[in-house]
Amino acid sequence: MGKYQNALNINSFGNFVASVQSSGFHEIDLRPFDFIDAYATMGLALLVRHACLAVQTPDLIVPSSDNVRMYLARQEFFQVISRWYEIPQELRALESCQWAGNPRVAPLRIIEKDEDVSPVADRIERLLTSPAFGIPKPFAKGVWNILTEVFQNVPQHASIGLDRVEPGIAVLQVYRGCVEMAVGDIGVGLRSTLSQNPMCVGRCDGELQELVLKQGVSRTALSGRGHGLYQVAATIAKLNGLLRLQSGRAATTMGSRVYRQDACTEFPGTQLWIRLPCRT
Repeated sequence: MGKYQNALNINSFGNFVASVQSSGFHEIDLRPFDFIDAYATMGLALLVRHACLAVQTPDLIVPSSDNVRMYLARQEFFQVISRWYEIPQELRALESCQWAGNPRVAPLRIIEKDEDVSPVADRIERLLTSPAFGIPKPFAKGVWNILTEVFQNVPQHASIGLDRVEPGIAVLQVYRGCVEMAVGDIGVGLRSTLSQNPMCVGRCDGELQELVLKQGVSRTALSGRGHGLYQVAATIAKLNGLLRLQSGRAATTMGSRVYRQDACTEFPGTQLWIRLPCRT
C-alpha cells in the first residue's frame, strides 16, 4: 500500500465523507485516489446510499485509471449500489465484472435479515480454508464465529424505529500477513439503540462505545450482551487482532495492547473494521 500517493482507506475515509457532505452530497468524486481498501469500499457503498437518501442521485465520478475502477468492479461495488443508485451509462460495463476465483477477496455482500447472516459468513469461511489460501480450520472457524456475531447486529438493531429496512454491507480482503473485514450500515447507530438503557442516558458516543466493548452493555439493562461486540472484542484481543468501531462522532480502536478513542466525522449508523494476523 505504501507505493500509492493518494489512498482512500480507513484512515482517510472520514475526511472524504466530510468533503462529500460539504458538497451537499451532490458529488462523490474519486478521481484524486489511486488506491482504495476494503473498508473504504464498504464505506463508499454506504455513502452512496446515504447521498441517495439525502439528494436522490449524486454524481459518482470514478478515475479513468484501472486501479480504482477495476478494484471497485471486482468487489461488486457497482452491483451492490445499483439497488439504490442508477449506474451512469459510462460505468455500466463495470456492473458485470467479478473477481471470480480470487482466494483473497470476499466481495461486498448485503445483509438485511437474519437469514442473510450464515450464507455470508459461510462463504468467507470457505474462502479462508480454500487450497489457494488454506489457513487453519480453527482460525477460519474463529473468524466465522466473530462474523456471525457482528452480522447479526444489522437485522437486529440497524433499522429499529425507521420506516425502512437499512441494509448492512460486509466485505473481506486478505492482505500480506493479515485478514481485514468490514461491515457497516447507515441505520440508527449505537446512541439510538442504547437509548432505552438507563446506564446510557446522557453519555457521549465514545462513552457508549466503551460501555459496549468493555462492559457488554446492551439496549436492555442486562450486561454481557452488548450487541455481541463485547464477546467479539474479547475474541479479537485473544487472536492479537484489532477492532475499530465507529458510530456517531467517535471511533474506538481496541486490541490486546491498544485502546484508543478518536473524534471523527459524524456518519449515520455503525461501522466496524477488524484486522486479524495470519500467515499468508
